[in-house]
Parts: sequence; C-alpha cells; structure tokens
Amino acid sequence: MNGVMQTTQAIDGINTATEKQRLSAQEVETLITELHKANLTSYSQTLDKGSIGQPA
Repeated sequence: MNGVMQTTQAIDGINTATEKQRLSAQEVETLITELHKANLTSYSQTLDKGSIGQPA
C-alpha cells in the first residue's frame, strides 16, 4: 500500500471517529501514529523514485 493511500485512510479514520464523537485518547494516539507512518512511507517512496526534482 502506498503512502498516499495510507495517509488518506488515516485521515478518514480520524474523520469518522470524530463524527461519532466517541474517540478515546488511545484511539486518537493510534490514528495519529498511523498518519505519521503513512507520511514516512510516502516520503521514503518519493526518495526511492530518484532525485527530488523528478515527479514521484
């Protein structure tokens, strides 16, 4: 799964949980952790594509 998809899913999870207004501190922490992992995955995939000047 690519980083963009992971990021989208993490944000969707936060939005869904917020809408329900039943979000525990642990759930928030888990979702934020997933978002950070997704951002790191996306960043490393971009680096894997070659130089920063090239489209990902």
